[in-house]
Amino acid sequence: MKFKAICFATAAVMAAPMAAQADATLYGSMRIKMQNLDNQSLNIADNTSRIGIKGSTELYNGMKGLFRFEQALDTEAGALGGGRIGSIGIAGDFGTVLMGKQWTSFALWTILPVHQVDNTTGPLSAGYAARYTREAMIQYFSPKFGGFQFAGAITADSNGNGEDVDTYNLSAKYATGGLAFTASTVGFQDIDANVTAATASYKSDKVYLAARIADDERNVGAESSYVVTGSYAMGNTLLLANYGDDDNEASEEWSVEVRQKLGKQARVFAAYTDQGASDGVEVGYRVDF
Repeated sequence: MKFKAICFATAAVMAAPMAAQADATLYGSMRIKMQNLDNQSLNIADNTSRIGIKGSTELYNGMKGLFRFEQALDTEAGALGGGRIGSIGIAGDFGTVLMGKQWTSFALWTILPVHQVDNTTGPLSAGYAARYTREAMIQYFSPKFGGFQFAGAITADSNGNGEDVDTYNLSAKYATGGLAFTASTVGFQDIDANVTAATASYKSDKVYLAARIADDERNVGAESSYVVTGSYAMGNTLLLANYGDDDNEASEEWSVEVRQKLGKQARVFAAYTDQGASDGVEVGYRVDF
């Protein structure tokens, strides 16, 4: 017992300086939804829950070392649902460099601005298949220059396709006041094709509007699409709507949603969605930490 106590005390003493030097935050989001769609039975399912740890540590040269690890959560099984993010990086006056599995600037700057609803059956557009995150990536984000910011990335995972660089991602962003304009392209070297998108958005105290156009060259013939979305805030209530049209889909898709805050980190939503072939209602509950 004394030996165990000594070991525990030694570990605590060694960990104390590390805790003082590194800033780590445990975070997560538990999300569950209930769907009732045409031609389907009632379904209660997970709604992209996740848990992770992220933080930074001061480096000797004044820069910061960054780390982030995130796992999907399967609330149906009560288990981890697979890896989402695993990256380390360095940040300084020159900008930020990140390595590992991470969010792409393509997703951050051209997808998320129009993907505002909590319901997961809202309209999707061409280029979502370029993926929110990518593995084996080195990515650079520049500092902001008078509202302008740039990003670039490559992936290389030795997948046997004969290319040293599997994909690349180039993005640009300009923001002033409540306006933002972004453009991004992802190049797939093995098939010599690109997915390109542009987004414009406007945000005020109560109103948010955004629109996105995209072009996907990976299929036979270019696939184009567009999405528009908007929201209006009334205290703790948020009204949302989105509409999308995709060349690869037989009909347009749209959804309307009401979201209600229950606290700083909890909310519920109710949505009606129309996907052409099916329509229905979706409700959900979300708690962040």
